[in-house]
Amino acid sequence: MKKSKLKYRITSHKNGNEVIQDLDLKALYKQAVRKKWQKIPGQPYQCKILDVKLNLASLPKEREQWRNVRLLFVRGNAEVEKQETGKHDWAFS
Repeated sequence: MKKSKLKYRITSHKNGNEVIQDLDLKALYKQAVRKKWQKIPGQPYQCKILDVKLNLASLPKEREQWRNVRLLFVRGNAEVEKQETGKHDWAFS
């Protein structure tokens, strides 16, 4: 993924009401991923899975074409000896 102006539609529930927001990647990460990591049992990685909708319309005047997309954010330890994962420790292969 690259940082862009592409909007992701996320649905959340607050006080029994459904809240729909269109967020760019930076705002999506800040609101739904940061500080909400989940440990992967038996692995030195943390992850966060988000189900969002993505608009495939390429022009603003085109009819909206929302598609369901699952985003997987993963980060891991750079060193096996480290107990905690830091913000700069991303999983890669």
